[in-house]
Amino acid sequence: AGFTIMLCRPAYVWHKRRVDFRKFFRQVYVFGMSRITLKLLYPDSMKAVHVLPALFVVGCVALIVLGIFVSPWWLVPLGIYFAGIFIGALLATKSLKVALLALPAAAIQLGGYGMGFIRAWVSKILFRRGRDINQEVEIRRGK
Repeated sequence: AGFTIMLCRPAYVWHKRRVDFRKFFRQVYVFGMSRITLKLLYPDSMKAVHVLPALFVVGCVALIVLGIFVSPWWLVPLGIYFAGIFIGALLATKSLKVALLALPAAAIQLGGYGMGFIRAWVSKILFRRGRDINQEVEIRRGK
């Protein structure tokens, strides 16, 4: 379109912080849903890494169900994962409060994105619900 891109080193960028976990969940949930929209608009943009949070959600649900109905030993991988998150945050920040907050933050980040991804994948790809992809392209591209 004739624009020029340049780096402006003195420019400040302020990232909006979510003030609570509920708002953070909503943000990452929408990011997960948007990934499917981006895949429909730009098919080559989907990478394996974008699917990992959805696999995390499916894996957690499977481990919890197995832990409840088969054996509590199925919950050990989740315990190891969250222990690793806690210990890593504690060592990195030397703050017990931050290490404790890292647990729900990690679960919300992966779980929220994964759930949004799964919801959009099921509705837009499996059942072809939502806006028509051509309508979506027009909206996204401003046409």
